[in-house]
Amino acid sequence: MTQKEKQVMEKWTVAEIPSQAGNLAVVTGANSGIGWHTALELARAGSEVILAARIEAKGLDAVELIRRQLPRAKEVRQRGTDDVRAKGGDDFQAKSAPRRRG
Repeated sequence: MTQKEKQVMEKWTVAEIPSQAGNLAVVTGANSGIGWHTALELARAGSEVILAARIEAKGLDAVELIRRQLPRAKEVRQRGTDDVRAKGGDDFQAKSAPRRRG
């Protein structure tokens, strides 16, 4: 990593995430750690978020925690990782809006 890249990374904050309104994010490992924080910030930015977790109870707890922190979040729900894998993303793709560049 170059010095310039390091400087950019050191200055970046989640406040710089652009609006995610109209997008659908499927976040694996979202019941804790980096996955949970990723799901939280994507929901804060307006994305519909599916938390994919192996253990349903942990996934539901994570969804509830996000909903308490962001009561106006668009939609945050849990799916098991087996369910996400079995569907191959087809039902998620059908719901997601086209990506906009720019």
